Amino acid sequence: MMRKTKLTLIILLALMTSIGSAAKGVKDFVSVFMENLQQSCDSIEVKDFSCVTVSPSMISQLRQIMSAEDESDGDVEQIPDILTHVKSMRIFSAVRKPEKYYTEAVKLLESDKKHYKPFAGEGAQRKSTPVWVRKNGSKVVEMIVFNRTNDDQLHIVNVTGDMNKDFINLLLKM
Repeated sequence: MMRKTKLTLIILLALMTSIGSAAKGVKDFVSVFMENLQQSCDSIEVKDFSCVTVSPSMISQLRQIMSAEDESDGDVEQIPDILTHVKSMRIFSAVRKPEKYYTEAVKLLESDKKHYKPFAGEGAQRKSTPVWVRKNGSKVVEMIVFNRTNDDQLHIVNVTGDMNKDFINLLLKM
């Protein structure tokens, strides 16, 4: 009996380790998008776009700084709470040919409907701010927000973390 229990524990531990390793290998949308751009588009110029990454350690430092601040603005007060749900962020900005990059990004999302779905929350259907999500079970683990405020700029904000529908609705209202 004891041997069977040990064997079961070893198998469970091995499975958990392999699942954890596989989860760490999942790339966020903007990473995949930029790789696809480099492989598929002939007319890419570095000055067309930029990408900024906010790492988990930067998020943690920002959360500590914001918690220490004594702000009375309602939106600012919510930021430390919001950041507890955020693991990392990546922001892709196209200052030239934004429509081309928007089309490529949406095409990539639509080609991976197994993982990415349009978000159907409050305000998510605004044309200038489409939102897509990737779930793991009932939890949203990635959110992609498109922001096209005018014809000459595109911003794709890619947020990873532990989120839900209410959290995303709160972010979209800010």
